[in-house]
Amino acid sequence: MILRSCILFLCLWFAGVCHLPLQALEKVNVFVEQANSNKINFDYVAARKQLVKANDFVYTQANGVEGTLYTLESEILLLYFYDPTCEDCHELKEQLNTSEIVNQLIDEKRLVILSVYPEDDMDLWMPYTKQIPSNWINGYDKGATINVEGLFLLTSLPTLYLLDEEKNIVLQTTTFEDIEQELEKKIN
Repeated sequence: MILRSCILFLCLWFAGVCHLPLQALEKVNVFVEQANSNKINFDYVAARKQLVKANDFVYTQANGVEGTLYTLESEILLLYFYDPTCEDCHELKEQLNTSEIVNQLIDEKRLVILSVYPEDDMDLWMPYTKQIPSNWINGYDKGATINVEGLFLLTSLPTLYLLDEEKNIVLQTTTFEDIEQELEKKIN
């Protein structure tokens, strides 16, 4: 039974299911228990469709004002984790900033983008703050708790998470194209 659980876990990992916040492991364990007891024919696609709440965290803006993920109110919330020195992050920021659908939803006050530097190197972050679009919320993770506590899986940067208004993860560690496609559904 342990071997079967390990194999299932590895299948989930490679399928991307384990790219969930740590609190989601409980849901994965339920699927593993059901699969081990032969109650279901395990379907990792169904497992990926389970809504999981994003972990809350505190971010600090350049002016020192702190906020939390859960105090932000929006129909759609896009988390954009980045590093100021990352070329891929710069490219993704420009894609988001020039996207018609992204800007339309921001203008309609239906989308909020929270860009977060998940470290606390102020010397690196502060000069870069002016490059983040003014209609986004930009902050850093004072104390680097996102990484230390494993609140989000950030194996590489940039990383995107799309959340609904209840802070459920709709898309995670995803691409710009997938984000645009999901946002397209919101307009139609």
